[in-house]
Amino acid sequence: DLGARRLVAMHWGTFKLTDEPLDEPPRRLRAEWRRRGLQEQALLVPAIGETISVAAA
Repeated sequence: DLGARRLVAMHWGTFKLTDEPLDEPPRRLRAEWRRRGLQEQALLVPAIGETISVAAA
């Protein structure tokens, strides 16, 4: 455990490398996040092309 307070999923959907739908990785990540009972607000999955700002620690 790294002790991170947030997880930012990035680079998903950038390259078509497999036969899975482009949105499958973030869907599976969200499902696993929920299964583990982790805080929803700690998971950031930006849309393709979206810019996010993260406050300094």
